[in-house]
Amino acid sequence: MLISYVFLIVSYFLSVFVFKWSCPEGKTCSLCGMKTAIWELIHLRIQNAIQYNSLAIIVGILILYIIIDVLLIIKELSKDK
Repeated sequence: MLISYVFLIVSYFLSVFVFKWSCPEGKTCSLCGMKTAIWELIHLRIQNAIQYNSLAIIVGILILYIIIDVLLIIKELSKDK
């Protein structure tokens, strides 16, 4: 699970910040505004995040799930030692 979480995070950062993936001129997709929406979620400005992209709530729930799952995995691994 940890490897897939790392892959997910790395691929997101590569597509948004390195390759600067965006929609063609004048067209939009379901991911438009997601970078700004995620930054707004990180700063706990939920209303602003929803304005940038309505899918931000789903992404926020997934981020919380991943954080909780990683913490549980770390707890389980440290218990085995």
